[in-house]
Amino acid sequence: MIPRNRDRVTDDWTEEDRSWLTALIDGKGCIGIHKHVTAGCILRVAIGMTDETIIRRIHEVAGVGRVSLERRATRDLWRWSVECEKALDLLKRVRPYLVRKKENVHIAEALYKHGITRGSKKAGTPPEVMKVRWACYEAMKRLNRRGVAAFRSV
Repeated sequence: MIPRNRDRVTDDWTEEDRSWLTALIDGKGCIGIHKHVTAGCILRVAIGMTDETIIRRIHEVAGVGRVSLERRATRDLWRWSVECEKALDLLKRVRPYLVRKKENVHIAEALYKHGITRGSKKAGTPPEVMKVRWACYEAMKRLNRRGVAAFRSV
């Protein structure tokens, strides 16, 4: 059985666990901003690989997120992911150890600098917040292109 999403990032990390998780996020992980119906954009941190044991360990160490299985013709892909404020909380905790993806964390913080807003499809997110979120979405998209470091203050 695949565990459900947990409520918060674990507080009791050992230095070894924090370093290990950070290395996986920095090397194999993806920090991205994805389109969302009512919020406009949401933050997502994900790591995917064929080794179920490692993905389940990531879930255990992080204390948040979910594990999913994607069936493929050649090999199954296991994925751990966490979204929104839980993802931001996790990134803030690993930021001191990040090497390559520190700029992604700056963009993630800018995405939520106006707070977490969730509107209904009718009300939606305020236009001024949407403008900032779309700028963050574009900045993260540029940054995540291979070989490109294109973050500018949002």
